[in-house]
Amino acid sequence: MRAASRLAFLLAAAALTSACVLVGGKPYFVWGVPRLPPVSASPRCEPMHPGSGALVRVHVVDDQDLPLAGMSVHFVRGSEPRRTYVTDTNGNADAWIPAGAWTVRTEPVADRWGEGAVDVAEDQFCEMTFRIPLEHTIED
Repeated sequence: MRAASRLAFLLAAAALTSACVLVGGKPYFVWGVPRLPPVSASPRCEPMHPGSGALVRVHVVDDQDLPLAGMSVHFVRGSEPRRTYVTDTNGNADAWIPAGAWTVRTEPVADRWGEGAVDVAEDQFCEMTFRIPLEHTIED
């Protein structure tokens, strides 16, 4: 009977730790079904001073609008090499990229990620916000 109790405890502990993810140093418990669809974001764009270039700011937050620092944000276009940026403590990643159409993806967090499209013109600033739903959080 003791062996069965130990085994049950170990299985429960393994299940609990597999549902825990660290993001920006904070532990999140995420319960969900694998392969959920990505969270989408629509860009808002406005002109910048001529000669500025093309800037896309990606803001990554959780479902409580708290910034997710240290998240990788990837810009993908055709056969070009992937461009990767990392969010700062405010959850922002600023990407000075060549003008044109890009697919933007955030790194997955426990089967949740963001994905959207942006078509940025020369001398234009675009901003997109991804709200990654993380249902349960352990507070400090």
